[in-house]
Amino acid sequence: MTFQPGPVVISAGLKAALDQTGEVLDSYFIRYLHGDWGLISEEDRKINDEALLEDHGGGSLMGVYQLKDRTEFWIVTEADRSVTTALLPSEY
Repeated sequence: MTFQPGPVVISAGLKAALDQTGEVLDSYFIRYLHGDWGLISEEDRKINDEALLEDHGGGSLMGVYQLKDRTEFWIVTEADRSVTTALLPSEY
């Protein structure tokens, strides 16, 4: 694990999308915790990596992923690492 994510919250919309595809968040979340930010830009990848280097969190973290049916979702950790939320972009 690269960082402590705090409690994890899954939005209602993402929960429904996961249920529909029969997928679980686990494999995506493991990737996220190990610094695999998914489908983000190179610039955002660098911002995430730099935020990990700072003591006690230097900024928020974000990963972008797609379910098997191509539904995009985000995993976002607050800058203070107090909570991580997995959600659909429309729920942000």
